[in-house]
Amino acid sequence: MQENLICATISPKDGWVMCPQCGKGKLLMILPDTTVRNLPCKCKRCRQEFLITVVPVPETKVSSA
Repeated sequence: MQENLICATISPKDGWVMCPQCGKGKLLMILPDTTVRNLPCKCKRCRQEFLITVVPVPETKVSSA
């Protein structure tokens, strides 16, 4: 990997971690409770390399009326 990596903190979207550069490349699929720190990834679409940190999104509770 190259030495000039971009660091990004990402919240998953529909179970997928999307590329922070192009927004279209799916980097990896994760579970809702997954936490990752400094994971090296490379987008297949834009070829940019990243160190990503995945923060789980708290689930919203839907109350019935």
